Amino acid sequence: MGEKSLSNQLKERLKIVGLSHIVVASGFCLSILVDFARKIMGKISRFAGYFFAGILIVAFISMTGFSSSLVRAGAVSAMSLFVQYFGRKIHPGRLLLYAATLSILMNPNFVVNLAWQLSFLSFAGILLITPVLQAFFYGQKAPGWLASMIIAAVSAQLACLPLCIYTFGQVSIVSIVSNLLITPPISTIMALTFFVGVCPLQLSPFIIANRLLLSYQIGVINWLSSIKWAVMSIPAQTPLCFLLYVPVILIIYTLKRRTNYSYQPRLAIDKSPKYGKIYSC
Repeated sequence: MGEKSLSNQLKERLKIVGLSHIVVASGFCLSILVDFARKIMGKISRFAGYFFAGILIVAFISMTGFSSSLVRAGAVSAMSLFVQYFGRKIHPGRLLLYAATLSILMNPNFVVNLAWQLSFLSFAGILLITPVLQAFFYGQKAPGWLASMIIAAVSAQLACLPLCIYTFGQVSIVSIVSNLLITPPISTIMALTFFVGVCPLQLSPFIIANRLLLSYQIGVINWLSSIKWAVMSIPAQTPLCFLLYVPVILIIYTLKRRTNYSYQPRLAIDKSPKYGKIYSC
């Protein structure tokens, strides 16, 4: 929704630095809202947190016109909330299959929709590539927030790269850096914008803080997009681009075998005694 109010120049700069996704209704925005609802309403009760998160999913998708990427994100979020509430874990491959099937049943035209394809591939990269890379570099230890962001960004880029090259004929060299610099403040900006919008009083500190963060983001975007080598042009519509998936799959398969990582969720004890064990799906 925010993309409509942007100038063509800024849209082009966002494309150069690989940040077009931050100004459109996307799964990233939805995940922020879902986490916000679970944390705030979860203080009332566990049920309230999950219930209002589900309400936000439906409301947000309805407001944005049931776009293909959000239908996919909504299906994933809804299923994840459902299995988590009942103390279960789900295999990532099954989650991908269920999400794809549910969204396609809602609209079969999503299969040929570029936004749906990129959204699905980036989600698949985060689910399937990220844990293998984390296991290879960190073993059983959980990486820090910066390392997690880098690994997730690289995973999503690897999954979407062949399709992006085939469609657009260009690759953003600075996309990972731009995402690391721009993505962290987005949740704060959304919260500040929400408070300023719903509050009847003009709260100057919130407005000033929001403007400073937005100015920072615009400055980073202008700086990175001005770099001459920020984007690399490649012939588009070349089917050979999809052969790039072969080395990606081989590398991930090799790392998976070396780390003995298993996608099958392990049984664990839930912290909530009401639901007992967590069962795999």
